[in-house]
Amino acid sequence: MINGVVTVVKSIEARLYDTSVLRRPHRRDRIAPEWQRQDAIVVVWPHDHSDWRDCLDAIEKTYLELAGHLGKHRRLILVAYDTAHVRHIRRRLDEASIHVANITFITIPTNDIWVRDYGPLCIDSGRILLDFVFDGWGGRYAH
Repeated sequence: MINGVVTVVKSIEARLYDTSVLRRPHRRDRIAPEWQRQDAIVVVWPHDHSDWRDCLDAIEKTYLELAGHLGKHRRLILVAYDTAHVRHIRRRLDEASIHVANITFITIPTNDIWVRDYGPLCIDSGRILLDFVFDGWGGRYAH
């Protein structure tokens, strides 16, 4: 999926949180429900190194709308492929008149936008990110 699941989790975590909060899950941990208030939302922006390369312009329009709505209500963490990609995203946001004051950009070379499959899991036990191993949907697919 990406160059090391743990690398992504630690990269996001190192930029945003105290490094002492990353740990392996315990049985008593409970993943926070989707309706619980969040401090931030992590979104991986599509790019031409991913499955979206053939319809990038169309999917970016959706992401612009998503960023515009989410950024009004929550801190938005946008993951870009590299610094050139950050510049591209900033330009697209500017063209769409979307303010970036509530957006944090980080660069991590991903090959998939589905951060739920490799990003940090937040739990109810406080400000803790869980480090887990993605198994390709039970080993059904290579990752």
